[in-house]
Amino acid sequence: MNNDKSLGHLQAALTISILCLIIYFVIRPIAFDTYEKYLQTEKYNENIKKMKRNLQSINTIDRINRDYKDEIALIDRVIPIKSEEQDFIKNLSILCGKNNINLIRTGFTHLNDSVIFDLELEGRYDNLPILLEDINNMLRLTVLEQIAVSEVKDAPAKGAVYINTQGRIFKRIQENE
Repeated sequence: MNNDKSLGHLQAALTISILCLIIYFVIRPIAFDTYEKYLQTEKYNENIKKMKRNLQSINTIDRINRDYKDEIALIDRVIPIKSEEQDFIKNLSILCGKNNINLIRTGFTHLNDSVIFDLELEGRYDNLPILLEDINNMLRLTVLEQIAVSEVKDAPAKGAVYINTQGRIFKRIQENE
């Protein structure tokens, strides 16, 4: 009977040992592999969510570009990426001609977000307020910062003045600058 009891204990111990070995060498790797696949699936799902959000952002940007194409083009003209002094001088020359004022000299100083301009003009004092208003109303964002007016002493026409003005035209800052 003692033998049967010992044999029973041995069988139980052997069964438990075999079960432990099966758990350790078979079930454990399967469980770890399943858990690793679960983590990968979660990572893939998170990446898919990010991609969907990015796609929604891209679609939104495309819609804005399409819906506000004219407004964006206007912004590009009001505050261009480059300083475009030649366009500014051309528009300024047109305004000076319209107001019977001579554009004598221009000078430009480049900054990161703007260009400071110096102008020397000559014309009748009566035409000056209209020209200054026209400059302030230009499509290109322009700010007059200083204006100095002095009389032309040897002018054949009464009311002739020199005008020295300094102002600023703006440009957009590019991210890679």
